[in-house]
Amino acid sequence: MNLEENKDLAQKISDFLAANRKIVIGVFVCILLVVAGTVSWFVIGENLRKTSVTSVEKVIYELEEFKRQDQAKNSSAGNTDAEDQEIVSEAVKEAEDKAIEELKLLGAKYSSSYAGFRANTVIAEIYFQRKMYEDAFKFYELAAAAVKNSYVEGVASFNAASCADELGDKEKALAYYERASKVEDFPLVPRAIFNTGRLYEALSKKDEAILSYNKLLEKYPQNEWALLAKSRVIVLTGDGTK
Repeated sequence: MNLEENKDLAQKISDFLAANRKIVIGVFVCILLVVAGTVSWFVIGENLRKTSVTSVEKVIYELEEFKRQDQAKNSSAGNTDAEDQEIVSEAVKEAEDKAIEELKLLGAKYSSSYAGFRANTVIAEIYFQRKMYEDAFKFYELAAAAVKNSYVEGVASFNAASCADELGDKEKALAYYERASKVEDFPLVPRAIFNTGRLYEALSKKDEAILSYNKLLEKYPQNEWALLAKSRVIVLTGDGTK
């Protein structure tokens, strides 16, 4: 392409830009708006995430601080008999009940986030300590749903399974132990797999139990739960040479 052709091309581009400047400018403005909007979305999203977590942690901190002060007050007063301990427990229970109601609202508001996980987990822990396993199971379920595809989903799923175990609901317990066993980076995966085998045994599903135990032996041969799994396979197969 010679010099004259370059000038002609440059002129044509210049003419096009001049004739269609509103459109071209509009395109650039749209691009800038998209970029600005994306940046704003991330900034707003991050601020909302921080706000949600802060709101939840504030409730948790206030509850723990109340418990600490209540314990210190009663220890300094020398209140150690059963009657005084019951009074302390009631005071703490009222504080916990108040926190539960606040956390329920926050858990529902931030149901698909880490804040929702924290809110529902703390509620579940309170109920578990009270041996209210059905309520604890419900909120561990919500906690697990709030953080799908993250390692803390394993924590909530494992705890939900433990609650179902306490309730004698083997099917639910099995489902949540299996869910926990599939969460990447969850440190209790071997224990979760062992529990699936245990529950298959309890449900008289010998073949499934053996499969679970063998899976544990294959994936985590050095783990202490694998040693228990091996002993169960020997019992179930009647093969002392395994």
